[in-house]
Amino acid sequence: MNALPPSEDELHALVDDQLDPQRRGEVEDWLAHHPHHAEQVQAWKLGAEQLRVALVETRVQAPAQLDPARVRRQLRARRRTRLGVAAALVLAVAVGGMGGWQMRTLQAPQAAQARLPMADAVAAYRLFATQGAPAPDFPADDHAALQRWLSTHFGQAGSVPDLQTQGFSLQGARLVSTEQGPAALLLYDAADGARIGVYLRPGGYFRQPGERTDGPLLAQYWSRGQTSFAVVSAASDSRARALARHVARDG
Repeated sequence: MNALPPSEDELHALVDDQLDPQRRGEVEDWLAHHPHHAEQVQAWKLGAEQLRVALVETRVQAPAQLDPARVRRQLRARRRTRLGVAAALVLAVAVGGMGGWQMRTLQAPQAAQARLPMADAVAAYRLFATQGAPAPDFPADDHAALQRWLSTHFGQAGSVPDLQTQGFSLQGARLVSTEQGPAALLLYDAADGARIGVYLRPGGYFRQPGERTDGPLLAQYWSRGQTSFAVVSAASDSRARALARHVARDG
């Protein structure tokens, strides 16, 4: 017997990782056969991650009113209609203003990006490469789906790097949103516990290759065609530069 189509509340609960495992599987199966709704759910996910990345980049304690899941609950309570990412961001800024958090807080990441190459890559790594991070959008065993997503958004440049010979195994991938469009952070782990992130995004402000340290992290970056890349790792990891060269050459 076919499962009932999900309600809008259930679709939002899926984005917020609030569905029980059985219902989550049913909803994901339904979305696989309804691409229009799947695209809308993905847009909600990207909007939520954009807010989370923005909060990490500002390095401030965010008011509870700006928690992305809470923002979405308020949206559903007020309108009960499908809202785009832009509307979620507008509400987040408005609620933040009422809570005493100035609008410039959400604008700060844009200013930071104008000064620091691949600041969004470093912020995404800090958010998703830590203990207790949200579950990946693409787990390691969903390699084919991840490859399709990368190919769709980045063409020939969008391949999943194979780092097995370098001692790193793919753990999964998270999707985030940038001013130029969707981006992806692929996370790899080594047997000794080291972790690196390979970040792909639409070409942004910085096109020249380079590297920079940000606290304990090292970001190495370059562009190929219309895609910008970064490898983010611990600055102390002696393998980091060889890994970046491998990704740039064979990725």
